[in-house]
Amino acid sequence: MCLGDGHDGIWNLFAQLDSQVQRLEILDWYHLIENLGNVGGSHQRLDAVEACLCQGDVEGAIKQFDDWPHERVDRFIAYLAKHRRRIVNYAYYLRRAAIEFVKGQTSSYLTRYRDWQAGIRNRRDAKPPVFNVDAGCYPALYKGQLVKFDNDLLVACIKVWNGSDWVWAEVPIASKRKRHLTGAIKSPYLVISEKHCHLAVPFSIIPPTWKSDVVCAVDVGINTLATASIVCPDGTLLARKFIHPASDIDRRDKQANIIRQKARKTKTLHRGFAKTPYRKAKGINANIAQQVSRQIINLPWSMEPARLSLKI
Repeated sequence: MCLGDGHDGIWNLFAQLDSQVQRLEILDWYHLIENLGNVGGSHQRLDAVEACLCQGDVEGAIKQFDDWPHERVDRFIAYLAKHRRRIVNYAYYLRRAAIEFVKGQTSSYLTRYRDWQAGIRNRRDAKPPVFNVDAGCYPALYKGQLVKFDNDLLVACIKVWNGSDWVWAEVPIASKRKRHLTGAIKSPYLVISEKHCHLAVPFSIIPPTWKSDVVCAVDVGINTLATASIVCPDGTLLARKFIHPASDIDRRDKQANIIRQKARKTKTLHRGFAKTPYRKAKGINANIAQQVSRQIINLPWSMEPARLSLKI
């Protein structure tokens, strides 16, 4: 399956593929609708043409312009004739994509329910899993067509329907992170909830390259909290350190056991429930994280001075 816009260069690249391989060329839907919007005219006619194109009915779309001879109409009809074999039943593929998404959600629910029936539970009295209909499937806003960002990432322009026309609406960007300034912006998702909506903007970041080939690899395990290793490119192990603050973990688990015992004695967990054990467990966790991080950082510096070119 080859998806492309109306540029001839894209289709020329697809034409270089092996002719013996069966391929399906599809014209990008958003590019098709963008060209339809350039025709202008009555919104009622444009909606009818869009409905025909969504079903892959090119002839029906052309018939909608029989009573309106215009230069822009002629260009659009020539555009449809050029890409006639690439205009498919888009509604079918959209339905199939939606079905596959729902199929994945249903399969996940059934797997969790079978595990619950088989007794694979976190607690013996655990309730059966609930099928979540709010699966978080959000529309993608294609960059340049439906969303644009300024150079300083201060304002985002989103194409919206104001009731009579598609217009660009400026929305200020409330917050951004360092990766937003260094990476390449990809097409974001419009995440909508009951209270607000926001843009989830993915970025393509090239990982930094270090001058030294010696690396410090940290493996977070189950029986051992962390294992830090200094490894050369050829696999030579220069140093290894097992980090497992058992006494601190026992102290934290003791506080967690106190919380569980208190929870068994009440049906409702009020605000401030088991405040002291929670505070102690949080403090122990913070101390474990600080001590483990310090030991990992100190490991490379314990090496010989000639090997201090290591970066973590």
